[in-house]
Amino acid sequence: VTFVDHEHWISGIEIVGERVVSWSLDNTIRIWELETGRPLGVLRRAIDKGARLPDRNRVALSTRDEGKLLVLDVDTLAITHEIDAHVTAIGSLEATATHLATTDDRCLAIWTHDLALHPRWQARMPHAIAWLSPQRLALSDSHGELVILEI
Repeated sequence: VTFVDHEHWISGIEIVGERVVSWSLDNTIRIWELETGRPLGVLRRAIDKGARLPDRNRVALSTRDEGKLLVLDVDTLAITHEIDAHVTAIGSLEATATHLATTDDRCLAIWTHDLALHPRWQARMPHAIAWLSPQRLALSDSHGELVILEI
């Protein structure tokens, strides 16, 4: 199966149930039927990063330059949530069964899947993040340390 319609590099892909969500430097988000490659929809947004939300058929997406965080409902092909998550572009976006973590060049933010800000913020100038479990997050910071956070 070949998925054809993007006009520039595909910068991210997530498999969500029986669908494929892709985003590209052509400023589109495309949704496809996994088995056939049939296009199901297209949205025009400049997306940089994405992460599948395992609780439902949704994908969290970060805009390329604006620091916005979006949630795309793959079943309805609609953006259900959109917030200004960071002042600058989002550097990292990672998801677990219950939370999202995002970084920019100054701070880490932890969110619920409905984009409510978790009460725990870190201002450690994080560079890379990875969920170890639904309640534990590893981050590297600007001091050359690897820190494990309990959420």
